[in-house]
Amino acid sequence: MRVNTPVLAFIVRSVFAMTLSLACASLAEAQSGLRDEDYLRYYPSAEKVRADIVASARDARPEEIEGRVEGRLRTLSNALKHTWKSGYRNRETGLPIMSIGGGPPAARKLNGEYEEHYAEIYRHAMGEYPDCSFFASLLHLAGFHHCELANYRLARDAYDGTRADGQVPAAEVAALYFPEVYRERFVDLSGADVEYNTRGQRLAGVGGARGASGASEAKSLEYMAIFALVLCVVFVLLGILATRKVMALKHEIRRYEFENRTSGGVVQFTSYEAMLEHERKKDRLGLKMMAASIPFTLAFFSLLWFFSYMVRP
Repeated sequence: MRVNTPVLAFIVRSVFAMTLSLACASLAEAQSGLRDEDYLRYYPSAEKVRADIVASARDARPEEIEGRVEGRLRTLSNALKHTWKSGYRNRETGLPIMSIGGGPPAARKLNGEYEEHYAEIYRHAMGEYPDCSFFASLLHLAGFHHCELANYRLARDAYDGTRADGQVPAAEVAALYFPEVYRERFVDLSGADVEYNTRGQRLAGVGGARGASGASEAKSLEYMAIFALVLCVVFVLLGILATRKVMALKHEIRRYEFENRTSGGVVQFTSYEAMLEHERKKDRLGLKMMAASIPFTLAFFSLLWFFSYMVRP
C-alpha cells in the first residue's frame, strides 16, 4: 500500500494548526476570564473612596462631598455588575436582571459595600436637605441662592460615570485606582446600561433602538432648549417695542391735557369730537398696556421652558 506523502503532510499540518488554534483560543478565553479577577484587588473600599474625595475636596460644601462620593461609588458598582453579570432575564420584559451573582465572592462583597454606602448617602440627602422649589433651583444655578439638594445632585452627576457620556468621571476613577492596561476596560464597563451594552456600544448605537433613541432624544432636548431661549429673546424685544409705543401714547395724552387744562384743573376741549378722540386715546392706552405685558409674560414662560431643560433632578 502506497502512502501519498504530500496529502499526509497536509493532513498533519491541518490537524496541528487546528489544535494550535483551539489551544490559543482556550488560553485567550482563560486569560480573559482571569483578567477581571486579577484586577479585582485594585477596586478601592468605600471608605477609601470617601477618604480620597475628602482629601481633594478643598473648600467643597458637605453636600458636594456626599454627592461626589455617591457618584464615584455608583461608577465602581456599575463596573462590577457588568464585569460579572448574572445572565438572568425578566420573564415579562425580557431585559437582563442587574446582578453580580456570577462573580467571585470578593466582587459580590465589594459591590454590596458600594451599594449600601451610596444608598445610605441618598437616603440621608433626601431626608436632610430641604427640597428646592423650581425658582430656588434657578437662583442656585445663577449663583444668587444656595440650595443644598441641588448642589448635592449636581456634584453626584458630575462624578457619576455610569452614563453613556460620563467618560470623564469614569476615566478619573480608572486613573486613580487601576493600572494603565485595565483603564480602558473599566471605563467601558462602568458606562454599561441595563441591557448590558457597554459604553462603547451605547455611544456607537449598537444597543439598538434604545441607544439611538436616547441620543436622538438628548439632541432634541438641546434643540428645544435653544429654541426656548430664542423665543424668550424675541418676546423681550417685542415687549420693549410695545412698551415704547405705550409710553409715546401716554406722553401724547399727558401733553394734550397739560396744554388744554384750565386754571381750575379741568381739561378744556375745543369740540365734542376732540373730547371723543381724547377718550379713545385713553382707551387705546389701556389696551396697549395690556398688550405690552403679553410679550413679557410669554418671555417669562419661555425662560422657564429653557431652564426646565437645564435643571435636572
